[in-house]
Amino acid sequence: MPSLLPVIESDWETGAAFLEHVTHGEGPASFFHPVAGELPAGAGPGGVVSVVLRFRDRAAEFHVHARVLERVEAGATRGLRLEFLESERGRQELVLACAAGESVHYRRRRTTRIPCRLPVRVRLPGAFLEDAETTDVGQGGLHLVGCRLAPPDSPLDLWIGFPGEPQPFAVRGRVVAAVPAGPQQGMSVEFRFASPGQRAALAALVAKLGG
Repeated sequence: MPSLLPVIESDWETGAAFLEHVTHGEGPASFFHPVAGELPAGAGPGGVVSVVLRFRDRAAEFHVHARVLERVEAGATRGLRLEFLESERGRQELVLACAAGESVHYRRRRTTRIPCRLPVRVRLPGAFLEDAETTDVGQGGLHLVGCRLAPPDSPLDLWIGFPGEPQPFAVRGRVVAAVPAGPQQGMSVEFRFASPGQRAALAALVAKLGG
């Protein structure tokens, strides 16, 4: 069973205040999360944490995963330097656009996860077949609950039951994060498409869900 990912509650009065703590580079953006009390146990450099990002002036909340780059334990500003995961690049763009106050057009939010309950047949490592369901789905991945957890980077075979479709949509995936308990319990899965055509076909099904 994978260990519980530390959950970081990153609550900001304004999106602009958050953006002041963001650093852009060649890869995914990083951001500094100040911590007033004790730094979260288990959130060491190189580890992955589950982050709940809130912008009060936008009435917006995002669930993302981030890699810990640095723990700042001393000095006036204590906290964690975190980096968005490369696999969640679309999510990163949406978060930064929202923080900046942009009105994000559908084509720019196409990687957004859509809350929904879809049945999924899952082949886990070791050829175990289990029934599960989504809590959300997007063009790049989904979140699964109701089946046993597999360690991060594990390959999965998925058969997703989209409404109105005669057959489940078959696609391979990779486990990004597995959380045994808490508000993000389940597995975050990144799709691994076999072809551009398969990617486009799934994108069309997800677009129908979003109206």
